[in-house]
Amino acid sequence: MNKKVEIYCVDGHPACDLAVGIFDAKGIEYTKIPVDTDMKLAVEMWARSERHVLPQIFIGYDHIGALPELIDLVESGELDELLKD
Repeated sequence: MNKKVEIYCVDGHPACDLAVGIFDAKGIEYTKIPVDTDMKLAVEMWARSERHVLPQIFIGYDHIGALPELIDLVESGELDELLKD
């Protein structure tokens, strides 16, 4: 079983869609947290990540960052290791 993945995002946002696509391609389940429909969720994202760019990605309790950090993890092979329990 993999660790819980949470993606704070906005549907139709290019970087968010790319991040979601990476997890889809790997067959990894995730929870999308829509920050455009609920300001409380946007505030929660800012509090957890201390960042305002989209998407913001968490794996387990770890803040991964945004799309550039996710791509770095994929390219280095570290993403698969982070997803393991």
